[in-house]
Amino acid sequence: MLEVVLEIVGEIVIDLLLIVVLRRKLDDRVEYFERRRAKPTYFTYVGTGVIGAVFGFLLSSLVPQRVLPTPAIPGISLIVSPFVVGLIMRAFGNWREKNGHQPTVLASFWGGALFAFSTALVRWLRIGRIV
Repeated sequence: MLEVVLEIVGEIVIDLLLIVVLRRKLDDRVEYFERRRAKPTYFTYVGTGVIGAVFGFLLSSLVPQRVLPTPAIPGISLIVSPFVVGLIMRAFGNWREKNGHQPTVLASFWGGALFAFSTALVRWLRIGRIV
C-alpha cells in the first residue's frame, strides 16, 4: 500500500515540477496573450495534451524504469495524479486571478489534469505496462 501512495505522490510531484518549469519558460509569451482576454479554444487543450505527452515521453526516456516497485493497482496514477494536479492548478489559477492576472488553461483544473493525464499515460504506455 505504501508503494501505491509513494508512486502517486511521485507522479504528482513530477507533474507539478514539469508544469512549473513550463510555466516559467513561457511566462512572457503567455502574458501577451493573457492581456487579450481570449477564451481558450480546443487547440489550446490539444496543445496542452500534446505538451504533456512530450514531457511524458522525455521523462520515460530519461528514467526508463519504474521509480517504485509494481503498484498494487496498476494504472492508478492515470486517475489520481491528474485529479490532484488539476485541483492544485485550479488553486494556482484562483490565486493568479486574485492577484490581477488572468489564469491560463494550464492554471485551471482541466488544463492541469489534461497535462498530468497525458504525461502519466505516455509514461504508463512506455514503462508501466512492463511487468
